[in-house]
Amino acid sequence: MKTLMFIAATILATLVLVAAGLGEADQGPRVGWLGVSQQQ
Repeated sequence: MKTLMFIAATILATLVLVAAGLGEADQGPRVGWLGVSQQQ
């Protein structure tokens, strides 16, 4: 159950950072695999 909560929290945080990153296309979100994929 803790794993499920952790995954949900991670997805929520990622969505928030992505939404904030849309306003800053230069920097963009740098979170885990998402940030790595955008750097490539």
